[in-house]
Amino acid sequence: GPDRWRSTGLMGLASSGEGAPYGGLPVHMVEERGLSPEYAAFLLSASRIAAPFAVLGGGFVTSRLGTRRTLVICLTVYALGMFCMALPFQPLFLAGMFIQPVLTAMVFPPIFTLLAECFPIQSQPLLLAVGMPVASFMGVGLMPSILGIWGDVAGFGAGFIMMGCMVAVSLPLLRLLPKN
Repeated sequence: GPDRWRSTGLMGLASSGEGAPYGGLPVHMVEERGLSPEYAAFLLSASRIAAPFAVLGGGFVTSRLGTRRTLVICLTVYALGMFCMALPFQPLFLAGMFIQPVLTAMVFPPIFTLLAECFPIQSQPLLLAVGMPVASFMGVGLMPSILGIWGDVAGFGAGFIMMGCMVAVSLPLLRLLPKN
């Protein structure tokens, strides 16, 4: 039903936060911000170092604050990070670039907790079997392509704003998911 597609959409937004900015940021930093390719590569790799640890933090925060509250906080800050990456002011751009992957990684534990809370155990394998490939397609296929098109047409800053808006628009949809 629709709840399964909403859940798949959340997984897709999380995957998109991992794949799309990672693919678009090097071109954005070199072509639009004038950074050297070496410095851009350094910044990009440095901004991703904390993400694996953030997954653990996401699980901890979810156990303390609850699933939906953690999702709202993480998705909100993820969207703000995307918006900051569109700003011309270098310190805010860098803050967004370092915050966004951490908050994207922190989204995964509450998403999987939400799935466990909202769907009966017998339907979870099918939900994940369909949802994860769709989320992967969104994260490493569709959204990086859309971000690249936005980058060509209006600049990567506009693409980052578009992604931030997509994440922000998803927040009210959390209310539509079933309660546990």
